Amino acid sequence: MSDHAKRSSKKRHKKLIKAGKSLENDFGVKLSAAPTKFVLLSNAGLVNGGLTSSILRALPESDNLHYDVVLHPDKTYAVVRCPNIEAASAVIENLDGSSSLDYLDGQPVHAGYLEGDIPDPDLQSSSLPSGLEIIENGLSPEDEAAWLKLCSFDDDSASCLLKNRLVEHFGYRFDYAINGVNRDDPLLEKPIPEPCTKFLKGLVHRGLMPESCFPNQLTVNRYEAGAGIPAHCDTHSMFSSCIVVVSLGADVVVNYRKDDTELSVLIPRRSVTLMQDESRYAWTHSIIPRKYDLIPSGSGAPLAVARGVRTSFTFRRVRSQEACDCSFPSLCDSRLKFSLDESDAAQLEKLHVHEVYENIASHFSDTRHSQWPKVVEFLNSLPDCSLVVDVGCGNGKNMLIKNREDLSFIGCDRSSGLLEICRRKNLQALQCDCLALPFRHAVFDAVICIAVIHHLSTSLRRRQAIEQLLSLLKKDGKLLISVWAFDQNLRGGSKYLKGGDPSTATARHACIRAGKAEVTLPVHTNRCAFSNSDVLVPWKKSENNDTQQRYYHVFDKGELRSLVQDIEGIELLDEYHDEGNWCIILKKTQQVLNEVET
Repeated sequence: MSDHAKRSSKKRHKKLIKAGKSLENDFGVKLSAAPTKFVLLSNAGLVNGGLTSSILRALPESDNLHYDVVLHPDKTYAVVRCPNIEAASAVIENLDGSSSLDYLDGQPVHAGYLEGDIPDPDLQSSSLPSGLEIIENGLSPEDEAAWLKLCSFDDDSASCLLKNRLVEHFGYRFDYAINGVNRDDPLLEKPIPEPCTKFLKGLVHRGLMPESCFPNQLTVNRYEAGAGIPAHCDTHSMFSSCIVVVSLGADVVVNYRKDDTELSVLIPRRSVTLMQDESRYAWTHSIIPRKYDLIPSGSGAPLAVARGVRTSFTFRRVRSQEACDCSFPSLCDSRLKFSLDESDAAQLEKLHVHEVYENIASHFSDTRHSQWPKVVEFLNSLPDCSLVVDVGCGNGKNMLIKNREDLSFIGCDRSSGLLEICRRKNLQALQCDCLALPFRHAVFDAVICIAVIHHLSTSLRRRQAIEQLLSLLKKDGKLLISVWAFDQNLRGGSKYLKGGDPSTATARHACIRAGKAEVTLPVHTNRCAFSNSDVLVPWKKSENNDTQQRYYHVFDKGELRSLVQDIEGIELLDEYHDEGNWCIILKKTQQVLNEVET
């Protein structure tokens, strides 16, 4: 053997051992020095773009041989179950070191024997959520072609581009900021197309859909291959009890989830899905963004098949204004009332704000480096030698403004962990609550309060916090407040939604304790539009490696201004929407009676 051949063989051997170690860690099965009928293929998994059909095409051909290919999500290897040792030896001889797998772009695959088998990937269950019905071949191929021509995706005025998909609306325009429609603004010029209406009448005639749910709104989504959509549930108060989805162009696997139960459901091409009752109101549904789907094979391992371009027609009936009367009140936005007394509100904030930030302080600080340009602009506008207090200073990043060494800062925060980080930066900061600030009144030239007040759980407490902030200011002093905005899409959208899906807000809820009260709140999905003003926002990386739920009240347009509009002795200098935040700048024009004059 030549030196080059020896080096190539040694390199293949190392890569095979690496794949074998990974598989052993995952399933406890080792590489085998002796021949077996189980073959490991490195560099050939789903992560690399592996598909069942591609691997089968590369295996030795024979009418008498049946191979079973096992592919697991997020793995770089595949396992081939061969009918016998002779067939396995032929697989290794054909594939080891070869570049015959068409999806590897000339990269070689490495093959070796395994001591035993590995399990098939778990497809959860073949059962369906209660109330979910799938009608296979609901449309003929001819109807599919005709329906796809109903859309005007090439016309920018007719469709809109969301992340990895094009959208067109009929009957009513779906407003992703409210997860619903404007009932008073129907698209009279774009009713649901006649072929669709005829098809829907057929569903009513067959008793598959109640006539009271006959759709008057249609959203058409064209998904690029591999695109997904986050977990969501159509708003209870906005739409009726039956949602109809016609899926065209390609198969797809949809994940349905209720509490801790998750079902992966194959939605075939040209099928009709009817979501009614529990499947409509109590389960979220989502599509994982990936280039493949694992589907049942009938026998053997699930098949890994490539995703294609898929178009879904989602039909809904817009409800009138009355509240939803479904049988799932704890999940229903019509009946989710958020009202706490002061004691319960304080307990909610203690458990889902104060304690959370203590638990995540170090990792939270690691993600907070850059100063927001608008905050820097505000600080740069202050007079020389101003005294500034940063209420909710976090890791102190806003007290480290460049080129304003004349400014004197003092910070305060509820988290001792974040304050310790401030002290390591030689910043002056103390521990206190924004509802009970320990500073003298009327001594500061400016106050900043960035991303704090949205953690207070009643309107009264939010108002009291603002009054505390204003009490610190001298006459003509300025206050900057920033809070998260409900509408993240305003003025072209925010960085928060980039890389996510601005169209969808989760309908998953959590029941939490707040003093004597039990409160049910939506759990927000990262990088999505908000579904509710009061939400729990998960923080998924903390020192103890679990998920922490932070409480937020996200502000509607004008809500922050309304909190201050009747406070005496102030002037509203500015109000603006900045990267998904509502911000106001207030000026103190006179001292109020309960403040101590200096």
